[in-house]
Amino acid sequence: MWKKEKNFFFEKKILKKFINKEIHYISSSKLYPTKPKCSEKIKKLNIKLPYTYNKYMVEKLIKKNTKKYFIYRLSNAFLKNSYSKNTFFDLLYKNYHNFKKIDFNISLKSQKDFISINSLKIIFKMMLDDRIEYGLYNVGSEKGLNMKKVITLFLGKKVFKDAKTVKTGKKIVSQTLDISKITNLLKINKKNIIRETIRELKK
Repeated sequence: MWKKEKNFFFEKKILKKFINKEIHYISSSKLYPTKPKCSEKIKKLNIKLPYTYNKYMVEKLIKKNTKKYFIYRLSNAFLKNSYSKNTFFDLLYKNYHNFKKIDFNISLKSQKDFISINSLKIIFKMMLDDRIEYGLYNVGSEKGLNMKKVITLFLGKKVFKDAKTVKTGKKIVSQTLDISKITNLLKINKKNIIRETIRELKK
């Protein structure tokens, strides 16, 4: 059992320097329950894990220190040929290419929200340039992709045929974000975000 941080001395010390100043903070979609089209209005958040609890508490501290904040609850952001060690795509690639193995503890029917770094850069630049309206924003593609499609796009059409081992769970665990607030604000076509996500997966 992990012990909850109560004081957040380091975060408070940093945020003291930003009292009444503008802050852009990247939070996480993992704060939301596992269900489709989670909106910023959801009150019952998942703060049972150290990662999500810390994200939630930093969000609260930011709101306490300034009204000039942009908090982005980000879905699964990626760049195909540049992903961090031990992340979803890194493990997927290594398992398949090193061991010809596909191994998940959830059903491949599960829908997840992905967004490419390319789309993310455009959105963040627009928010930085325009600074239209402070607040909390979901950032993702909204239209979830099932895990089987993600794996096929990422590793190729023959991946399941060529894999020596395919091990998956039966439980369907799906989560997507409602991104209407930020796309309406920036006048972005949602379809362009999912198109870019699929294009990046197919590279």
